Amino acid sequence: MLCQICKVKEATVRYTEIINNSITEIHLCENCAQLEDKTISEDFALHGLLAAHDQVEAPGVTEADAAQQCSSCGTSLGDILSHGRLGCAECYTMFGEKLATLIERVHGSSQHVGKIPRVNGDGLRARSELLRYRSQLRKAIEVENYEEAARLRDLIREIEQGMVES
Repeated sequence: MLCQICKVKEATVRYTEIINNSITEIHLCENCAQLEDKTISEDFALHGLLAAHDQVEAPGVTEADAAQQCSSCGTSLGDILSHGRLGCAECYTMFGEKLATLIERVHGSSQHVGKIPRVNGDGLRARSELLRYRSQLRKAIEVENYEEAARLRDLIREIEQGMVES
């Protein structure tokens, strides 16, 4: 797709603006995005989100943890927390445990949900519900809320039974 401003270069930036439930989306090349001041700012990085929520300090991350570096790219956990960007795919493996609680607090979940197709999406929805209910079941058992655990167990059985029948 070509840039919607210069109509010459390939668009590499998709800028979406939502105001009063009205969505405006434009596709820009890097140069036009900079000229229009539509580039990604630090406010939209993980660090910016955390700062907005007064959660810049990651729970359970010590100074020694922050100094630990990725064996693949050399990015430290402290760098990730301060800049909000991981250095490479290996960073997820290396720092995953420390980042999981942080990501969950920012996004509300540590698992990407994505979209489910309208056609034949019922199986995906059922599996997604199963994962969610099993997670809730583990938490209910941990806090010894056995009535909630029994309710969740029954929901899980219903969903599993429906999956077997279809």
